[in-house]
Amino acid sequence: MKPQTTIIPIEGMSCAACAGKIERKLSCVPGVDWVSVNFANKKALVRGTATLESLCEAIELSGYKANLQQAKSPERDHAQLKTQKMSASLALALSAPVVFLSMAHIDSRWSQWLQLLFTLPVLFLGRNFFIRAFKSVKNRSATMDTLVALGTGTAFLFSVFQMLGHKNQLYFESASVVIALVLVGRTLEEIAKNRSQSALFDLMTVAPQTVIRISKTANLSSSTQIPLSELKKGDYFLVRPGEVVATDGLVVEGISSVEESKLTGESAPKEKGIGSIVFAGTCNQNGRLVVEATELGEETRISKLVRMVEEAQGSKTEIQSLADKVSGLFVPIVMCVSAVTFIVWWLSGQTIIQALLPSVAVLVIACPCALGLATPTAIITGIGRAAELGILIRDAKSLERSHQIDVLLLDKTGTLTEGNPKVVSSFYCPTGKSEFRYVAAIENQASHPLAKAISEHAKKFQTEDSDKFVIEEFKNVPGMGCSGKVEGKNVYVGSRQWVESQGVNTVVDWLPHAELEKIKQEGKSRVWASVDNHLTSVLVIHDELRTGAKAAVAELLKETKVKILSGDNTDAVLKVAKELGIDEWLAEVTPIQKAEEVKRLKEQGLKVAMVGDGVNDGPALALADVSFTFGSGTDLAKEVSSITIVNGDLSKVLQAFRLSHLVMRVVKQNLFAAFFYNAFSIPIAAFGLLSPMLAGMAMALSSVSVVLNSYRLKLMMRN
Repeated sequence: MKPQTTIIPIEGMSCAACAGKIERKLSCVPGVDWVSVNFANKKALVRGTATLESLCEAIELSGYKANLQQAKSPERDHAQLKTQKMSASLALALSAPVVFLSMAHIDSRWSQWLQLLFTLPVLFLGRNFFIRAFKSVKNRSATMDTLVALGTGTAFLFSVFQMLGHKNQLYFESASVVIALVLVGRTLEEIAKNRSQSALFDLMTVAPQTVIRISKTANLSSSTQIPLSELKKGDYFLVRPGEVVATDGLVVEGISSVEESKLTGESAPKEKGIGSIVFAGTCNQNGRLVVEATELGEETRISKLVRMVEEAQGSKTEIQSLADKVSGLFVPIVMCVSAVTFIVWWLSGQTIIQALLPSVAVLVIACPCALGLATPTAIITGIGRAAELGILIRDAKSLERSHQIDVLLLDKTGTLTEGNPKVVSSFYCPTGKSEFRYVAAIENQASHPLAKAISEHAKKFQTEDSDKFVIEEFKNVPGMGCSGKVEGKNVYVGSRQWVESQGVNTVVDWLPHAELEKIKQEGKSRVWASVDNHLTSVLVIHDELRTGAKAAVAELLKETKVKILSGDNTDAVLKVAKELGIDEWLAEVTPIQKAEEVKRLKEQGLKVAMVGDGVNDGPALALADVSFTFGSGTDLAKEVSSITIVNGDLSKVLQAFRLSHLVMRVVKQNLFAAFFYNAFSIPIAAFGLLSPMLAGMAMALSSVSVVLNSYRLKLMMRN
């Protein structure tokens, strides 16, 4: 069975300790290769061959619920948030009379009974704290709910016993107000977290529930409105001006402009006509389009993009893994501190009541939520914002490492250049034009941009019959060229050195050497082709620099060291390097040599990033600390790269570096605030300088402040 990645929404988590417990349980399931449970987005990300049933069973055994029916929509979250707000508001309202009666010091039985009656519904509203705490005890673990349940439960039960004993020292207000404040804090957390994850909701544009299907007969004039679920591949559907495209497809009629910012990060609409591809979630601007459905449901580009962002948001940075380990140990340590606080106060001559209050305050204030939220909320916000900008980050570690880069290595063809090269001149031996069809047949099998340029050039010679040739052998040598046997003829196409290494003589009379020398100095690429071991043609190919490449490289040079690695000839690479102001470059390097250069730099202790889009860049991309490719790159490049730039804009690489720097700065701020909060507040509570009510308020505000600091990233990254 092929390993796969599974995302499972989980209900019932209250802190990072919960996430750690589920993570440990899932890692023991047979077939699980890797697991990450994220407290901030309440999801488990699991890779391996384990079945979904076994994973859900492990989550249930941990005391939590796998919610496979969770809808991925802001509407569902809004409904849940509305319920949370009502519970928190009602708890606050019911707590107010308890606080008033307690502060009024009314020594009467009716006052005591009223406090009890108002506290009971508050405990009911906070019942999940006690339910989850009980499940934690059953599973021999402790979480933030354990602290809240233990603190408030102790205060409530002690007050009941005092009341039944006709004593006046009651602490119902501590139990009710702490629960109310924790509920308020959780609500504020959810509001802030929803805002931090709104980037993902923005990607998930709600597709129309119905679509207008067009009949392929009757000149495309007959139409029927049907549910989107009934649309099949190959069906035609209508997209009117102002409507959202329902699914990926091919335009068969009409001309319009389509806004694709959710996919590319660019606000400028793209012109679409017959033969153009349109994508689900994009918005048709001003023309009527008839589209043939080519991809449906989870196969659409935006669905794949959303899943990739979800997986990235569910992954963890190295610093977050450390924080989660600390959070896992934190709760039992706090319980020990609380117990020691009680014992010390009691042994020092204080009453049980006087010893109980500071120990309860320690339990309430020492919440690991802020620590558990410090990293994931910043990562979720950063990765979501990156997706809005057209930067798809594979995992959190790639985002974490991007701000540490010492050397940026750039491929030339398709990275610095447009990747759409054209044959600008050609030279043939006397029989070369007739034999060129064999060359075209071999190049039709290759995917390199230069091969595509030669295939397009071959059409001028009406070599369509080359498509019908029997290809007896074909071999692609990345960074060198292609070889094969066509109709019994041996064909080699590639660099001069490689063709010569196959025993082909490239020093021939029919070549205008002076003109070739001039072409060489201009930095244009030359491809040499032979048939049956004699040189038949030399093709001169030129690829323009990408729009904005010069400005992007100039900015990148301010941030880090930049170097070109290219398999192209020396003159072509030198010309591009000079034009872009790059001093260091390597030309005519093989894919293995590119990988060796990455390895050499890493052995020097440098952090290396690589940008490439071809098969020949694969080994180097896989070895680099952070690797970038473009949306137009080969499948291999996209498979091994850690970050994909959807629209091929080189300036997005710099944007990713700066985004990483901002995210990690906020992460460090959050972690410092969380550690400082606990280091400062626990001793204050232990020394009896903080009441349980104030402790509950401080605990709620600490978590909210961390989440709001992460949300600032959306504002900082808008520029």
